[in-house]
Amino acid sequence: VIDKGLLAHVRATGDYFTSHLKPLAVRYHRLVSNVRGTGTFLAFDCPSTEMRTELLHLMRMEGVNMGGSGETTVRFRPMLTLSKSHVNVFLTRFESVLNKMYQKHWPQ
Repeated sequence: VIDKGLLAHVRATGDYFTSHLKPLAVRYHRLVSNVRGTGTFLAFDCPSTEMRTELLHLMRMEGVNMGGSGETTVRFRPMLTLSKSHVNVFLTRFESVLNKMYQKHWPQ
């Protein structure tokens, strides 16, 4: 881990991930709150178990496997080699799912 620079890589990728995830939590505050974590081990909360289940299902339909924890938490536990390009793919799909859920639950 140290010889390959993975610790520094995880810190940098996690900082990048968090810096993009937190603005989505502001924009989609009805679905995402309390973004937290260290490195790429990140988590956030959904408003209910039902919303979290729907979010996880829609993300899986987009090819992204994420896990739940407790009643309303979504957590990320990616491989140490997660890169910024992987994060970008995730963010694109995540925002698409958040948009779909907002349109369904809070139509304009």
